[in-house]
Amino acid sequence: MYVMDHRHYVPLTIFHGSTFGARVRGGHTQETGSTLRFIDRYAVDGTDSIRGHEDRQFTGADFMVANTAFRAACSA
Repeated sequence: MYVMDHRHYVPLTIFHGSTFGARVRGGHTQETGSTLRFIDRYAVDGTDSIRGHEDRQFTGADFMVANTAFRAACSA
């Protein structure tokens, strides 16, 4: 099993306290088909990757996901 996770954040000066973030994740396993147990399959769903889908809805031996986000500071 091989897994890669890279994150990069850029502070935005035009919006005080805000940040632009990007994340790329990927994984590969050499086992395939019936030799790969369901629990060992990669899952790309849930709150960490593709939001709005049931947990373990998309599984497999390989995966790649890219996300971007705008983060703004909230003050009371």
